[in-house]
Amino acid sequence: MAEQTVVMYHNYDAEEMRALENDPNKKIISKKTEIYDTVHLLPLHLEPKPEFLMYRTTYVYINIKPKQSPRQDATSLLGRGQGPKTRGDTNEFISAFWVKGKPKCRKGYRYDFSRKMCRLIK
Repeated sequence: MAEQTVVMYHNYDAEEMRALENDPNKKIISKKTEIYDTVHLLPLHLEPKPEFLMYRTTYVYINIKPKQSPRQDATSLLGRGQGPKTRGDTNEFISAFWVKGKPKCRKGYRYDFSRKMCRLIK
């Protein structure tokens, strides 16, 4: 990953600075804040008037990959045309129907309250 350097001025780029510092996909390696004289545009060595001061920050950062969950990593490794692997039979769950406010299932299935579906009895 290549390092990137960006210079931001406090008067103009305050929102961009906050966004860069809070971005989880960027790791800041170094941050240096300097006071500049706006009349001469040189680093400050004398005592100028406060209205002629400008603050600038130089950031050096690298972009990092966003972390994926283990499930996303497993599906990204599969080849094209292959879906994620499923456990069990595809007919393992079916939707329930309701009679008098209670869930009912087909013969051979029972209602699973945690999933709110009918599950195949094995």
